[in-house]
Amino acid sequence: MNAMLGMLAATATLVSSAAMANDYYVGAHGEFLWPEESDTTLNGVAIGTLEYDLEYAAVAKVGVVPSAWRSSMGAWRFDAEWHYREADFDDLVSTMTPGGFGGSMESHALMVNAYYDVDTGMALAPYIGGGVGYASHEYDTQTLNIDDTEGDFAYQGMVGLSYAPLDLPSWTFNLGYRYFTTEDIKVTTANGGRFEHEFETHSIEYGVRYNF
Repeated sequence: MNAMLGMLAATATLVSSAAMANDYYVGAHGEFLWPEESDTTLNGVAIGTLEYDLEYAAVAKVGVVPSAWRSSMGAWRFDAEWHYREADFDDLVSTMTPGGFGGSMESHALMVNAYYDVDTGMALAPYIGGGVGYASHEYDTQTLNIDDTEGDFAYQGMVGLSYAPLDLPSWTFNLGYRYFTTEDIKVTTANGGRFEHEFETHSIEYGVRYNF
């Protein structure tokens, strides 16, 4: 009887320890982003270079820091995040659109990421990460008469600094750089033409996460 009670107590302790082993977090961040100029084609024929305005992005995430992936050097963490990006076309440098080119693209993406946080023993610590996922682009321009949606594979890389205030142990703030890109975007014009261009962005990100 005592042995059974001992085993039950040990099992309860292990279950309790396992439940407390991993740290979880939710977070959000904004981005100031600048898309790269991109080469464009219409029906496979190069028509010029697409230029963008400076833009913004918003991101929400949920993640985990597994206890088994921690060491004295640092810790791995993993999260899933949702992105919203908006990109307005500033101009298409092309003789095909001498009157100018205008339009916009909204991008929604679901990404899964892995980060490594370096343990510096201080409140300020560097991190590096990368992720893959799927992005859906909603395209709207009257110049080429396009109102279409396209989905593509996406990937990204991140590097920056995290700050965890000693008097706010559940909160972490970050400032960093993010590179995000997708496969070439291919959308269809109203008359059946195929408009294609690259999509790559660079951004400065600033965010916060709550650890529990």
